[in-house]
Amino acid sequence: MNENELDRISSLFQRMADEPTLVEEYKTNPRAVLSREDISPEAIDAIVTGDISRIREMFSTAGRSVPIFWIIVR
Repeated sequence: MNENELDRISSLFQRMADEPTLVEEYKTNPRAVLSREDISPEAIDAIVTGDISRIREMFSTAGRSVPIFWIIVR
């Protein structure tokens, strides 16, 4: 996972706060929404399965923290 992917994930979560239809679409088909945001298959699997330890590992190895993401996963 690189910084651009972290930015895309963070941006998606932030947009969900303002776009109820995006939240509904994500609830219905999270893989499609994440794929559309150009998120890697590995990250999609971790997010969709709720494997928080894998998600945290991916974010920690990327070299920076994404505050909105850490708020969500805690």
